[in-house]
Amino acid sequence: MNMWITYGLIAVILVIAELVYFRIADKCNIIDKPNERSSHSTIVLRGGGIIFAISILVWMELQMVHG
Repeated sequence: MNMWITYGLIAVILVIAELVYFRIADKCNIIDKPNERSSHSTIVLRGGGIIFAISILVWMELQMVHG
């Protein structure tokens, strides 16, 4: 049961980190402006996928500590 609390806490922290990144990306103008060949028609913030790499690193660290 204790491990579920740990995973839940990490999930909440990662979601908060993603929201913080989106604010930083918005302020620093890290955006993708569509052109006529783009599949999207509105401005999109870029780089949000970094949260997946961070989550893998957190998981690996937890496996080394608890494994």
